[in-house]
Amino acid sequence: MDRNRDWPRAIEKAFDLGDTAIARALASLGRPVSYEAGQKLFECGAHADAISVVLTGEVDLCLPMDLLSTERGVTIDRVEEGAILGWSAVVNPFRYVLSAWAVGQVETLVFAPEAIREWCDENPKPGLRLQSQVANVIGGRLASMIRALRGEIEHSVRQTRRGGYE
Repeated sequence: MDRNRDWPRAIEKAFDLGDTAIARALASLGRPVSYEAGQKLFECGAHADAISVVLTGEVDLCLPMDLLSTERGVTIDRVEEGAILGWSAVVNPFRYVLSAWAVGQVETLVFAPEAIREWCDENPKPGLRLQSQVANVIGGRLASMIRALRGEIEHSVRQTRRGGYE
């Protein structure tokens, strides 16, 4: 992946920075990490040690659940290029609230949360935009989680009424 061409574009899209030079400066703080299809990026409940931006590929965000003694994960969202992953790394209590799985080959740009916080402090105006985008992601994921859980609960109730669970 060409750092000078592709990374700032994904960073600008993820954080709505509106300025390629600012996105390039922020991108320089990250490190590329690749994942193979089916590989777990992070696990629900684990310490959130990084915030990432998807550069290429798709990632499923899943909530591990045990419904009616059938253990399975509920896919909350599928995200792609420009998506923010691991916002939990910059929000207390710093634990991932979902698990993330690579759908196919995935490239991400990974940031240490300390580097993001320091960059926001040193660059208050774009830092506020970054923080606003993280808040937007949190709100969107919460809405997705509510929809997915409502669907799972309705499915479970229907199965219980029929006398079995598929």
